[in-house]
Amino acid sequence: MPEYESSFIVHKIVEVISAQVFNDHTYVNVEYPIALDSRVRDINNLLRFGENESDVRIVGIWGNGGIGKTTVAKAVHNSIAQKFENSCFVANVGEISKAPGGLVQLQNIILSEILKEKDLEVTNVDIGISMIKRRLRDNRVLLILDDVNQSDQLNTLAGGPGWFGRGSRIVITSRDKHLLMAHQVDPIYEVKGLDHDEALQLFSWNAFPKSRLPSDYEVLANKAAHYAQGLPLALILLGSHLRGRHLDEWRTVLSVLENEKRVSNENILEELKISYNAFEEWKTVLGVLDSYKRVPSIKIEDLNRITYHALQDPLIEELMQKPLLYIEETRIWMHDMIDEMGEEPRRYRMATSTAWIFLVTNIGIEISSAIFDQFSSPSKSYTALISMMLAIVAVIISIWELIHKGIKEKVKYRRQLGMFGWFYSRSDNRIFGSVADMCGLLGGISQWVYSTVQYVCILHHVENPYKIYLWPIIFLLCLGASRLHWNQRNMTTKLKQ
Repeated sequence: MPEYESSFIVHKIVEVISAQVFNDHTYVNVEYPIALDSRVRDINNLLRFGENESDVRIVGIWGNGGIGKTTVAKAVHNSIAQKFENSCFVANVGEISKAPGGLVQLQNIILSEILKEKDLEVTNVDIGISMIKRRLRDNRVLLILDDVNQSDQLNTLAGGPGWFGRGSRIVITSRDKHLLMAHQVDPIYEVKGLDHDEALQLFSWNAFPKSRLPSDYEVLANKAAHYAQGLPLALILLGSHLRGRHLDEWRTVLSVLENEKRVSNENILEELKISYNAFEEWKTVLGVLDSYKRVPSIKIEDLNRITYHALQDPLIEELMQKPLLYIEETRIWMHDMIDEMGEEPRRYRMATSTAWIFLVTNIGIEISSAIFDQFSSPSKSYTALISMMLAIVAVIISIWELIHKGIKEKVKYRRQLGMFGWFYSRSDNRIFGSVADMCGLLGGISQWVYSTVQYVCILHHVENPYKIYLWPIIFLLCLGASRLHWNQRNMTTKLKQ
Protein backbone atom coordinates (compact mmCIF):
# COMPACT_ATOMS: atom_id res chain seq x y z
CA MET A 1 0.00 0.00 0.00
CA PRO A 2 1.45 3.40 -0.99
CA GLU A 3 2.37 5.69 1.87
CA TYR A 4 -0.16 8.33 0.88
CA GLU A 5 -2.96 5.72 1.00
CA SER A 6 -1.99 4.65 4.51
CA SER A 7 -1.78 8.31 5.51
CA PHE A 8 -5.28 8.85 4.17
CA ILE A 9 -6.66 5.91 6.19
CA VAL A 10 -4.93 7.09 9.37
CA HIS A 11 -6.19 10.61 8.72
CA LYS A 12 -9.80 9.41 8.47
CA ILE A 13 -9.48 7.28 11.63
CA VAL A 14 -8.09 10.28 13.52
CA GLU A 15 -11.00 12.41 12.27
CA VAL A 16 -13.58 9.93 13.52
CA ILE A 17 -11.94 9.39 16.92
CA SER A 18 -11.26 13.10 17.40
CA ALA A 19 -14.85 14.00 16.60
CA GLN A 20 -16.00 11.58 19.32
CA VAL A 21 -13.40 12.48 21.95
CA PHE A 22 -13.30 16.25 21.41
CA ASN A 23 -16.25 18.57 21.60
CA ASP A 24 -17.25 20.56 18.54
CA HIS A 25 -15.27 23.60 19.60
CA THR A 26 -12.03 21.69 20.02
CA TYR A 27 -11.48 19.64 16.89
CA VAL A 28 -10.79 21.49 13.63
CA ASN A 29 -10.73 19.88 10.23
CA VAL A 30 -7.27 19.32 8.71
CA GLU A 31 -7.29 19.42 4.93
CA TYR A 32 -4.60 16.82 4.19
CA PRO A 33 -2.51 14.36 6.21
CA ILE A 34 0.73 14.40 4.20
CA ALA A 35 4.01 15.49 5.82
CA LEU A 36 2.41 16.89 8.96
CA ASP A 37 3.82 14.64 11.68
CA SER A 38 7.37 16.01 11.65
CA ARG A 39 6.19 19.61 11.49
CA VAL A 40 3.72 19.13 14.32
CA ARG A 41 6.42 17.44 16.38
CA ASP A 42 8.84 20.33 15.81
CA ILE A 43 6.29 22.94 16.86
CA ASN A 44 5.23 20.94 19.91
CA ASN A 45 8.88 20.83 20.93
CA LEU A 46 8.98 24.62 20.70
CA LEU A 47 5.88 24.79 22.92
CA ARG A 48 7.91 22.88 25.57
CA PHE A 49 5.38 20.64 27.22
CA GLY A 50 6.75 19.08 30.39
CA GLU A 51 9.25 21.91 30.77
CA ASN A 52 8.31 25.09 32.64
CA GLU A 53 4.65 24.13 32.47
CA SER A 54 3.68 27.26 34.40
CA ASP A 55 5.10 29.60 31.76
CA VAL A 56 2.94 31.16 29.06
CA ARG A 57 4.60 30.51 25.72
CA ILE A 58 3.86 32.28 22.44
CA VAL A 59 5.11 30.56 19.27
CA GLY A 60 4.92 31.92 15.74
CA ILE A 61 4.43 29.97 12.52
CA TRP A 62 5.77 31.85 9.52
CA GLY A 63 5.87 31.14 5.78
CA ASN A 64 4.75 32.25 2.35
CA GLY A 65 1.18 32.03 1.08
CA GLY A 66 0.18 28.51 0.06
CA ILE A 67 3.00 26.89 2.03
CA GLY A 68 0.64 25.20 4.52
CA LYS A 69 0.79 27.35 7.66
CA THR A 70 -2.91 27.02 8.41
CA THR A 71 -2.93 23.25 7.88
CA VAL A 72 0.07 22.80 10.17
CA ALA A 73 -1.52 25.03 12.82
CA LYS A 74 -4.74 22.98 12.69
CA ALA A 75 -2.79 19.76 13.07
CA VAL A 76 -0.91 21.24 16.04
CA HIS A 77 -4.21 22.26 17.61
CA ASN A 78 -5.71 18.79 17.26
CA SER A 79 -2.59 17.13 18.65
CA ILE A 80 -2.50 19.10 21.92
CA ALA A 81 -5.99 20.55 22.51
CA GLN A 82 -6.89 17.81 24.98
CA LYS A 83 -4.05 18.99 27.25
CA PHE A 84 -5.87 22.26 28.00
CA GLU A 85 -8.96 23.31 29.88
CA ASN A 86 -10.22 25.11 26.80
CA SER A 87 -8.97 25.88 23.32
CA CYS A 88 -9.85 28.12 20.40
CA PHE A 89 -8.70 28.13 16.79
CA VAL A 90 -9.44 31.52 15.19
CA ALA A 91 -9.22 31.32 11.40
CA ASN A 92 -8.77 34.18 8.94
CA VAL A 93 -7.92 36.79 11.55
CA GLY A 94 -6.56 39.26 9.02
CA GLU A 95 -9.58 39.00 6.74
CA ILE A 96 -12.25 39.22 9.43
CA SER A 97 -10.55 42.19 11.09
CA LYS A 98 -10.88 44.25 7.88
CA ALA A 99 -14.67 44.29 8.17
CA PRO A 100 -16.38 46.98 10.28
CA GLY A 101 -16.31 45.76 13.87
CA GLY A 102 -14.12 42.83 12.83
CA LEU A 103 -11.80 42.97 15.84
CA VAL A 104 -14.78 43.01 18.20
CA GLN A 105 -16.20 39.95 16.42
CA LEU A 106 -12.89 38.15 16.87
CA GLN A 107 -12.82 39.02 20.57
CA ASN A 108 -16.35 37.63 20.89
CA ILE A 109 -15.27 34.40 19.20
CA ILE A 110 -12.32 33.93 21.58
CA LEU A 111 -14.31 34.64 24.73
CA SER A 112 -17.39 32.60 23.81
CA GLU A 113 -15.46 29.53 22.62
CA ILE A 114 -13.02 29.45 25.53
CA LEU A 115 -15.50 30.32 28.28
CA LYS A 116 -18.39 28.37 26.68
CA GLU A 117 -20.72 31.30 27.33
CA LYS A 118 -22.94 31.92 24.33
CA ASP A 119 -24.52 35.11 25.69
CA LEU A 120 -21.22 36.99 25.98
CA GLU A 121 -21.21 40.17 23.93
CA VAL A 122 -18.30 42.55 23.50
CA THR A 123 -19.42 46.01 22.41
CA ASN A 124 -16.08 47.64 21.58
CA VAL A 125 -12.39 46.80 21.31
CA ASP A 126 -11.33 48.30 24.66
CA ILE A 127 -14.00 46.40 26.56
CA GLY A 128 -12.95 43.26 24.69
CA ILE A 129 -9.32 43.70 25.74
CA SER A 130 -10.38 44.20 29.35
CA MET A 131 -12.65 41.13 29.28
CA ILE A 132 -9.97 38.88 27.74
CA LYS A 133 -7.44 39.97 30.37
CA ARG A 134 -9.87 39.61 33.26
CA ARG A 135 -11.68 36.42 32.24
CA LEU A 136 -8.79 34.41 30.77
CA ARG A 137 -5.89 35.24 33.08
CA ASP A 138 -6.85 32.36 35.37
CA ASN A 139 -7.51 29.88 32.54
CA ARG A 140 -4.92 27.55 31.04
CA VAL A 141 -5.85 27.86 27.37
CA LEU A 142 -4.66 27.00 23.90
CA LEU A 143 -5.27 29.89 21.51
CA ILE A 144 -4.31 29.77 17.83
CA LEU A 145 -4.60 32.94 15.74
CA ASP A 146 -4.39 32.14 12.04
CA ASP A 147 -3.29 34.49 9.25
CA VAL A 148 -2.47 37.59 11.30
CA ASN A 149 -1.26 40.52 9.19
CA GLN A 150 -1.51 43.65 11.35
CA SER A 151 -0.10 44.56 14.76
CA ASP A 152 -3.46 45.83 16.03
CA GLN A 153 -4.86 42.31 15.67
CA LEU A 154 -2.26 40.97 18.09
CA ASN A 155 -2.61 43.94 20.43
CA THR A 156 -6.35 43.40 20.77
CA LEU A 157 -6.50 39.59 20.77
CA ALA A 158 -3.31 38.43 22.50
CA GLY A 159 -1.46 41.44 23.84
CA GLY A 160 1.02 39.49 25.94
CA PRO A 161 1.65 36.49 28.20
CA GLY A 162 0.00 38.25 31.15
CA TRP A 163 -3.39 38.04 29.47
CA PHE A 164 -3.63 34.27 29.94
CA GLY A 165 -3.38 31.77 32.75
CA ARG A 166 -0.24 29.86 33.72
CA GLY A 167 0.67 27.10 31.29
CA SER A 168 -1.23 28.65 28.37
CA ARG A 169 0.10 28.28 24.84
CA ILE A 170 -0.49 30.83 22.08
CA VAL A 171 0.27 30.02 18.43
CA ILE A 172 0.22 32.73 15.76
CA THR A 173 0.53 32.15 12.00
CA SER A 174 1.54 34.95 9.66
CA ARG A 175 3.25 35.70 6.35
CA ASP A 176 5.01 38.64 8.02
CA LYS A 177 7.99 37.59 10.12
CA HIS A 178 8.77 41.17 11.15
CA LEU A 179 5.26 41.50 12.57
CA LEU A 180 5.84 38.47 14.78
CA MET A 181 9.24 39.75 15.88
CA ALA A 182 7.83 43.21 16.67
CA HIS A 183 5.28 41.53 18.95
CA GLN A 184 8.16 39.68 20.66
CA VAL A 185 6.95 36.31 19.47
CA ASP A 186 9.73 33.82 20.13
CA PRO A 187 10.45 31.23 18.88
CA ILE A 188 9.26 31.48 15.27
CA TYR A 189 8.89 28.28 13.25
CA GLU A 190 9.37 28.56 9.49
CA VAL A 191 7.13 26.29 7.42
CA LYS A 192 9.20 25.13 4.47
CA GLY A 193 8.14 23.48 1.24
CA LEU A 194 7.67 19.75 0.91
CA ASP A 195 10.49 17.57 -0.36
CA HIS A 196 9.94 15.67 -3.60
CA ASP A 197 8.63 12.49 -2.01
CA GLU A 198 6.18 14.41 0.17
CA ALA A 199 5.12 16.53 -2.80
CA LEU A 200 4.47 13.41 -4.88
CA GLN A 201 2.39 11.90 -2.08
CA LEU A 202 0.25 15.03 -1.71
CA PHE A 203 -0.22 15.38 -5.45
CA SER A 204 -1.18 11.70 -5.81
CA TRP A 205 -3.54 11.94 -2.85
CA ASN A 206 -5.48 14.65 -4.70
CA ALA A 207 -5.18 13.30 -8.25
CA PHE A 208 -6.12 9.71 -7.29
CA PRO A 209 -7.99 9.93 -3.96
CA LYS A 210 -9.56 6.48 -4.24
CA SER A 211 -6.74 4.47 -5.79
CA ARG A 212 -2.98 4.26 -6.02
CA LEU A 213 -0.95 6.15 -8.60
CA PRO A 214 -1.14 4.21 -11.93
CA SER A 215 2.24 3.23 -13.34
CA ASP A 216 1.62 4.99 -16.67
CA TYR A 217 1.03 8.27 -14.81
CA GLU A 218 4.16 8.10 -12.64
CA VAL A 219 6.46 10.11 -14.93
CA LEU A 220 3.93 12.92 -15.36
CA ALA A 221 3.09 12.89 -11.64
CA ASN A 222 6.77 13.35 -10.83
CA LYS A 223 6.90 16.28 -13.26
CA ALA A 224 3.90 17.87 -11.57
CA ALA A 225 5.47 17.41 -8.14
CA HIS A 226 8.70 18.96 -9.42
CA TYR A 227 6.88 21.94 -10.96
CA ALA A 228 5.07 22.82 -7.71
CA GLN A 229 8.43 23.16 -5.91
CA GLY A 230 7.03 21.96 -2.59
CA LEU A 231 4.05 24.33 -2.36
CA PRO A 232 1.13 22.30 -0.93
CA LEU A 233 -1.52 24.57 -2.43
CA ALA A 234 -0.02 24.25 -5.91
CA LEU A 235 0.11 20.46 -5.52
CA ILE A 236 -3.49 20.30 -4.35
CA LEU A 237 -4.71 22.50 -7.18
CA LEU A 238 -2.79 20.57 -9.81
CA GLY A 239 -3.85 17.21 -8.44
CA SER A 240 -7.50 18.24 -8.23
CA HIS A 241 -7.42 19.84 -11.67
CA LEU A 242 -5.92 16.74 -13.31
CA ARG A 243 -8.12 14.28 -11.42
CA GLY A 244 -10.02 12.03 -13.84
CA ARG A 245 -8.30 13.41 -16.94
CA HIS A 246 -6.55 11.39 -19.64
CA LEU A 247 -2.80 11.27 -20.20
CA ASP A 248 -2.98 13.64 -23.17
CA GLU A 249 -4.69 16.27 -21.04
CA TRP A 250 -2.03 15.83 -18.35
CA ARG A 251 0.71 16.37 -20.93
CA THR A 252 -0.97 19.51 -22.26
CA VAL A 253 -1.42 21.10 -18.84
CA LEU A 254 2.07 20.21 -17.63
CA SER A 255 3.72 21.42 -20.84
CA VAL A 256 2.16 24.84 -20.27
CA LEU A 257 3.19 24.92 -16.62
CA GLU A 258 6.74 23.82 -17.36
CA ASN A 259 7.24 26.94 -19.46
CA GLU A 260 6.93 29.02 -16.30
CA LYS A 261 10.33 29.99 -14.96
CA ARG A 262 9.24 29.65 -11.35
CA VAL A 263 6.21 28.79 -9.27
CA SER A 264 4.63 31.65 -7.36
CA ASN A 265 1.36 32.84 -5.91
CA GLU A 266 0.67 34.51 -9.27
CA ASN A 267 1.08 31.17 -11.07
CA ILE A 268 -1.25 29.50 -8.58
CA LEU A 269 -3.77 32.29 -9.05
CA GLU A 270 -3.65 31.82 -12.81
CA GLU A 271 -4.19 28.07 -12.32
CA LEU A 272 -7.28 28.85 -10.27
CA LYS A 273 -8.63 30.98 -13.10
CA ILE A 274 -7.85 28.31 -15.70
CA SER A 275 -9.72 25.75 -13.63
CA TYR A 276 -12.84 27.82 -13.12
CA ASN A 277 -13.21 29.92 -16.27
CA ALA A 278 -15.69 27.39 -17.68
CA PHE A 279 -18.25 28.38 -15.04
CA GLU A 280 -20.15 31.50 -16.16
CA GLU A 281 -21.77 32.10 -12.80
CA TRP A 282 -18.41 31.84 -10.99
CA LYS A 283 -18.08 35.61 -10.84
CA THR A 284 -21.41 35.90 -9.03
CA VAL A 285 -20.63 33.02 -6.69
CA LEU A 286 -17.21 34.50 -5.91
CA GLY A 287 -18.78 37.85 -5.11
CA VAL A 288 -21.35 36.31 -2.77
CA LEU A 289 -18.82 34.11 -0.99
CA ASP A 290 -16.37 36.99 -0.71
CA SER A 291 -18.99 39.20 0.94
CA TYR A 292 -19.96 36.47 3.41
CA LYS A 293 -16.36 35.53 4.14
CA ARG A 294 -16.07 38.67 6.24
CA VAL A 295 -18.99 37.63 8.44
CA PRO A 296 -17.74 35.20 11.12
CA SER A 297 -21.07 33.48 11.82
CA ILE A 298 -23.19 33.42 8.67
CA LYS A 299 -25.92 30.80 8.92
CA ILE A 300 -25.55 28.15 6.26
CA GLU A 301 -29.30 28.06 5.58
CA ASP A 302 -29.21 31.79 4.82
CA LEU A 303 -26.33 31.30 2.43
CA ASN A 304 -28.18 28.43 0.75
CA ARG A 305 -31.26 30.61 0.39
CA ILE A 306 -29.34 33.55 -1.08
CA THR A 307 -27.18 31.53 -3.45
CA TYR A 308 -29.41 28.48 -3.89
CA HIS A 309 -28.85 27.97 -7.59
CA ALA A 310 -25.15 28.81 -7.44
CA LEU A 311 -24.51 26.31 -4.66
CA GLN A 312 -25.96 23.52 -6.78
CA ASP A 313 -23.11 24.05 -9.22
CA PRO A 314 -20.36 21.40 -9.31
CA LEU A 315 -17.87 24.23 -8.84
CA ILE A 316 -18.82 24.55 -5.18
CA GLU A 317 -18.46 20.80 -4.70
CA GLU A 318 -15.05 20.96 -6.36
CA LEU A 319 -13.98 23.80 -4.07
CA MET A 320 -15.20 21.87 -1.04
CA GLN A 321 -13.11 18.88 -2.09
CA LYS A 322 -10.03 21.08 -2.03
CA PRO A 323 -8.89 23.13 0.98
CA LEU A 324 -10.18 26.24 -0.78
CA LEU A 325 -13.72 26.46 0.54
CA TYR A 326 -14.86 24.81 3.76
CA ILE A 327 -17.64 25.06 6.29
CA GLU A 328 -17.20 24.74 10.04
CA GLU A 329 -20.32 24.87 12.17
CA THR A 330 -22.02 28.13 11.11
CA ARG A 331 -19.05 29.65 9.32
CA ILE A 332 -17.97 29.51 5.72
CA TRP A 333 -14.33 30.19 4.84
CA MET A 334 -12.28 30.57 1.70
CA HIS A 335 -8.57 30.09 1.22
CA ASP A 336 -6.46 33.25 0.92
CA MET A 337 -5.86 32.52 -2.76
CA ILE A 338 -9.60 32.50 -3.48
CA ASP A 339 -9.88 35.79 -1.63
CA GLU A 340 -6.99 37.27 -3.62
CA MET A 341 -8.71 36.09 -6.78
CA GLY A 342 -11.78 38.04 -5.67
CA GLU A 343 -9.64 41.07 -4.85
CA GLU A 344 -8.29 41.30 -8.41
CA PRO A 345 -11.48 42.70 -9.97
CA ARG A 346 -11.73 45.22 -7.13
CA ARG A 347 -8.09 46.25 -7.59
CA TYR A 348 -8.66 46.52 -11.32
CA ARG A 349 -11.77 48.66 -10.86
CA MET A 350 -9.88 50.89 -8.45
CA ALA A 351 -6.95 51.26 -10.85
CA THR A 352 -9.31 51.98 -13.74
CA SER A 353 -11.20 54.58 -11.68
CA THR A 354 -7.94 56.31 -10.75
CA ALA A 355 -6.82 56.31 -14.38
CA TRP A 356 -10.06 57.90 -15.53
CA ILE A 357 -9.82 60.51 -12.79
CA PHE A 358 -6.42 61.49 -14.20
CA LEU A 359 -7.85 61.60 -17.71
CA VAL A 360 -10.95 63.66 -16.88
CA THR A 361 -8.90 66.08 -14.78
CA ASN A 362 -6.40 66.62 -17.57
CA ILE A 363 -9.13 67.07 -20.17
CA GLY A 364 -10.85 69.66 -17.99
CA ILE A 365 -7.61 71.55 -17.45
CA GLU A 366 -6.71 71.48 -21.14
CA ILE A 367 -10.14 72.69 -22.23
CA SER A 368 -9.83 75.53 -19.74
CA SER A 369 -6.35 76.32 -21.05
CA ALA A 370 -7.65 76.41 -24.63
CA ILE A 371 -10.54 78.69 -23.66
CA PHE A 372 -8.21 81.18 -21.98
CA ASP A 373 -5.99 81.01 -25.08
CA GLN A 374 -8.92 81.98 -27.25
CA PHE A 375 -9.69 85.04 -25.12
CA SER A 376 -6.08 86.18 -24.80
CA SER A 377 -5.06 89.50 -26.32
CA PRO A 378 -2.52 92.28 -25.68
CA SER A 379 -5.09 93.98 -23.49
CA LYS A 380 -5.83 90.76 -21.63
CA SER A 381 -2.39 89.24 -21.17
CA TYR A 382 -3.46 87.68 -17.89
CA THR A 383 -5.64 85.18 -19.81
CA ALA A 384 -2.56 83.92 -21.67
CA LEU A 385 -0.73 83.64 -18.34
CA ILE A 386 -3.60 81.61 -16.87
CA SER A 387 -3.56 79.39 -19.97
CA MET A 388 0.18 78.77 -19.55
CA MET A 389 -0.19 78.00 -15.83
CA LEU A 390 -2.99 75.53 -16.54
CA ALA A 391 -0.78 73.83 -19.12
CA ILE A 392 1.98 73.52 -16.50
CA VAL A 393 -0.52 71.93 -14.10
CA ALA A 394 -1.49 69.46 -16.84
CA VAL A 395 2.18 68.50 -17.31
CA ILE A 396 2.61 67.98 -13.55
CA ILE A 397 -0.49 65.77 -13.43
CA SER A 398 0.81 63.75 -16.40
CA ILE A 399 4.12 63.19 -14.56
CA TRP A 400 2.23 62.23 -11.42
CA GLU A 401 0.14 59.76 -13.43
CA LEU A 402 3.26 58.21 -14.97
CA ILE A 403 4.79 57.72 -11.51
CA HIS A 404 1.51 56.24 -10.25
CA LYS A 405 1.45 53.84 -13.19
CA GLY A 406 5.03 52.75 -12.53
CA ILE A 407 4.32 52.06 -8.86
CA LYS A 408 1.15 50.10 -9.60
CA GLU A 409 2.93 48.01 -12.24
CA LYS A 410 5.96 47.45 -9.96
CA VAL A 411 8.34 48.62 -12.65
CA LYS A 412 11.86 47.20 -12.38
CA TYR A 413 15.14 48.94 -13.24
CA ARG A 414 18.15 47.33 -14.93
CA ARG A 415 21.12 49.47 -14.08
CA GLN A 416 23.29 48.27 -16.96
CA LEU A 417 20.86 49.75 -19.51
CA GLY A 418 20.98 53.25 -18.08
CA MET A 419 17.98 55.53 -18.49
CA PHE A 420 16.30 53.01 -20.81
CA GLY A 421 16.43 50.21 -18.25
CA TRP A 422 12.86 50.45 -16.93
CA PHE A 423 10.74 47.34 -17.56
CA TYR A 424 7.30 46.12 -16.56
CA SER A 425 7.58 43.48 -13.82
CA ARG A 426 5.18 41.11 -15.64
CA SER A 427 7.30 41.10 -18.80
CA ASP A 428 11.06 40.89 -19.27
CA ASN A 429 10.93 42.54 -22.70
CA ARG A 430 8.32 45.28 -22.37
CA ILE A 431 9.95 48.66 -21.76
CA PHE A 432 8.29 51.12 -19.41
CA GLY A 433 8.44 54.65 -20.80
CA SER A 434 7.72 53.79 -24.43
CA VAL A 435 5.85 56.19 -26.73
CA ALA A 436 2.57 54.54 -25.73
CA ASP A 437 3.30 55.27 -22.06
CA MET A 438 4.69 58.75 -22.64
CA CYS A 439 2.30 60.14 -25.27
CA GLY A 440 0.11 61.83 -22.67
CA LEU A 441 3.12 63.55 -21.10
CA LEU A 442 4.53 64.49 -24.52
CA GLY A 443 1.20 66.00 -25.53
CA GLY A 444 1.07 67.97 -22.28
CA ILE A 445 4.58 69.32 -22.80
CA SER A 446 3.67 70.35 -26.35
CA GLN A 447 0.61 72.19 -25.07
CA TRP A 448 2.73 73.94 -22.44
CA VAL A 449 5.25 75.02 -25.10
CA TYR A 450 2.44 76.42 -27.25
CA SER A 451 0.89 78.29 -24.31
CA THR A 452 4.26 79.74 -23.36
CA VAL A 453 4.88 80.95 -26.93
CA GLN A 454 1.42 82.49 -26.97
CA TYR A 455 2.08 84.33 -23.69
CA VAL A 456 5.49 85.62 -24.83
CA CYS A 457 4.05 86.82 -28.15
CA ILE A 458 1.31 88.76 -26.37
CA LEU A 459 3.79 90.38 -23.99
CA HIS A 460 5.93 91.53 -26.94
CA HIS A 461 2.92 92.55 -29.04
CA VAL A 462 3.84 90.24 -31.89
CA GLU A 463 1.69 87.80 -33.78
CA ASN A 464 1.72 84.16 -32.73
CA PRO A 465 3.31 82.10 -35.56
CA TYR A 466 0.81 79.30 -34.87
CA LYS A 467 -2.42 80.27 -36.58
CA ILE A 468 -4.41 77.13 -35.69
CA TYR A 469 -4.93 75.87 -32.15
CA LEU A 470 -3.88 72.26 -32.80
CA TRP A 471 -1.91 71.55 -29.65
CA PRO A 472 -4.90 71.05 -27.33
CA ILE A 473 -6.40 68.62 -29.84
CA ILE A 474 -3.08 66.78 -30.21
CA PHE A 475 -2.75 66.63 -26.44
CA LEU A 476 -6.22 65.15 -25.99
CA LEU A 477 -5.64 62.60 -28.77
CA CYS A 478 -2.32 61.55 -27.22
CA LEU A 479 -3.80 61.33 -23.75
CA GLY A 480 -6.78 59.32 -25.00
CA ALA A 481 -4.49 56.90 -26.87
CA SER A 482 -2.38 56.46 -23.76
CA ARG A 483 -5.46 55.77 -21.63
CA LEU A 484 -6.92 53.25 -24.07
CA HIS A 485 -3.57 51.46 -24.24
CA TRP A 486 -3.28 51.42 -20.45
CA ASN A 487 -6.78 50.01 -19.97
CA GLN A 488 -6.23 47.40 -22.69
CA ARG A 489 -3.06 46.16 -20.98
CA ASN A 490 -4.73 45.96 -17.59
CA MET A 491 -7.66 44.06 -19.02
CA THR A 492 -5.51 41.43 -20.70
CA THR A 493 -3.05 40.90 -17.86
CA LYS A 494 -5.25 41.15 -14.78
CA LEU A 495 -8.68 40.01 -15.94
CA LYS A 496 -7.97 37.21 -18.41
CA GLN A 497 -11.32 35.63 -17.80
